[in-house]
Amino acid sequence: STFIVEWARKAHAMADCPMVMSVSYGEPEDSISVEHLHRGETYLAGLASRGRTVTVASGDAGCFGTGGQYQCHRVVPSWPACSEWILAAGATMTAKPNEVLPEMEIVCSSQFGAGITSSGGFSWILPRPSWQDAAVSAYLSKHAGDSTVTPPSSYNSSGRAIPDVAALGANIAIVLKGVLMPTGGTSAAAPQWAAVTAILNERRLANNNPTMGFLNPWLYQTQAREPLATNDITHGSNAATRGLGVTNGFLYCPRGFDAVS
Repeated sequence: STFIVEWARKAHAMADCPMVMSVSYGEPEDSISVEHLHRGETYLAGLASRGRTVTVASGDAGCFGTGGQYQCHRVVPSWPACSEWILAAGATMTAKPNEVLPEMEIVCSSQFGAGITSSGGFSWILPRPSWQDAAVSAYLSKHAGDSTVTPPSSYNSSGRAIPDVAALGANIAIVLKGVLMPTGGTSAAAPQWAAVTAILNERRLANNNPTMGFLNPWLYQTQAREPLATNDITHGSNAATRGLGVTNGFLYCPRGFDAVS
């Protein structure tokens, strides 16, 4: 976590830092000192105020973020994914068609054969920002009392909720040392969102418009106003946590925000 804070400090100090940055690292929120976390938040807020976009992988261990232990019956997200000032990216995968479901994009999960389970959840330290309040409140009200969801006592429902978006995180083709091979994870999803944002920036600048900058408020407002503007993931959960011993997680939502994708 210290190196992530240092990266944020150096990026914030740059006179001309990149308009879009992507981070595929993180640690359980409770493994970071509150002092370090808030210091990092200050730098990330500074980047947002300068019109920079930072995308961060939400984590690959289901409702445990980056794989923290299930201590005191608490599920803990990863930081900086749960920062208010970044765009947290979860992962999806393509489900093989069968008699029940057609080929479709679903939550990336080891339950369906993926190597990781996309992470999501709620911060224990950072409060829920106003721009996601309506979307998150609607999600929580739909699943209140649902026994298949991780118990309310195990997460902070008033904390910053993640992820904000998702992208394909299974069977992503890369070339490593000249060899074509598959990879995946939310670490692959975050740079995809960074790339899309960079393309939008290029087109906006060509038309004398400002860059996308800190786009989270705009994304949530757009989804609320035009639900069909986004591709909503409506199947899966982040309960499968790679042998950490928990059967419950956060469920997808039929429409709108969810703490999975």
